[in-house]
This record gives sequence, structure tokens and C-alpha cells, in this order.
Amino acid sequence: MKIIYQNTVVAFIKLDNEEDYPDKIRVSVDRNRWFYKHICIKCSEVFYSRNERNYCSSLCEQNSNRVVLQCKICGNQFTKLRSKLLSKHSVYFCSRKCKDFAQSIDGGCSEIGHYTDGKSCYAERAKKKQGYCDICGETNKDFLVVHHINGDRSCNKNENLRVLCANCHIRGHRMGLWYK
Repeated sequence: MKIIYQNTVVAFIKLDNEEDYPDKIRVSVDRNRWFYKHICIKCSEVFYSRNERNYCSSLCEQNSNRVVLQCKICGNQFTKLRSKLLSKHSVYFCSRKCKDFAQSIDGGCSEIGHYTDGKSCYAERAKKKQGYCDICGETNKDFLVVHHINGDRSCNKNENLRVLCANCHIRGHRMGLWYK
């Protein structure tokens, strides 16, 4: 147990049982003074101090401003200052590499929602990857569009995307071929 006076640990006391710690003790540092029992709000350690303190050490005080988070992609735990918790979607990443992967189409992080309007880069990527219509084989990239197989424009995973020319796409919708 620490006895703290003027932000410095001046003595240690070792007692067998936490219930044995008195609420106040008299210690002779430069003269006899009363020290009062406190419990650190960070580490729950019992300590004595003359004034009202919330933390047993400056390290506990510094760490109280940090929050332990878990990376959405790799699952690693990391800490971040409370003042830096600025995520729009309450999703956090341990590195730029994990964040970039999550924001890609293959990342599968639906909480971010960058691709929810159906007008994002998924269409360009799908057209570059395949480069022709699935039905008629059209290769002119100006005529190619991307069809969402399950009809959900917010689901931009590669398994849900199909490259078609504009003619085959509209023909499929008009004939009711897509959502059966």
C-alpha cells in the first residue's frame, strides 16, 4: 500500500488483509500528519493520501484517459485516447492496413457503409475484373453495368455482383428474370 504526499510515494505499508486498512493513519513525514484512505479508480489499489485523489499514481491517471478497443479486421486489442474516438460508425482499426482492407469491397465491413448508394467504385472494379457481359459477351466498357444479384444495392460483395451490358440488364429486369 502506498502513502502519497505531495505527489510522491513517501512510504509503503504491508497488511495481510484489505479490511485491516484503517480509514486514516498518522504518518510522520516532515511532521505528524493524517493520511486518508482512498481507492484508485483505475486499478482499485488502496492507497493513503493527505488530499482527495482519484488515482494511486501518475501512470494510472494517464492510462485512465485511454480506452482498450478491438480491431474489427484482425481482432487485435489496442488502446486509444478517449479524445481521439471520432469514428462515425463506432468501428475501430489497429492500423491503416486494416482500415484500408475494411474499406475495400472484399473487406466485408458492412458497418462502414461507404458503398451503400450503389454509385461507388465497386462497378469499376467489377468491370475491370471481368470486362465483358455475362450473357452476350459485349466487351465495350461504356455499355457495361453491374447488376446486384440479390437486388440489394447495399450488398457490394463480389458474389452479389454480375457484369452485364446495358441491353441484357434492362431486358432481364423487364422480363422479370432477376428476382425469382
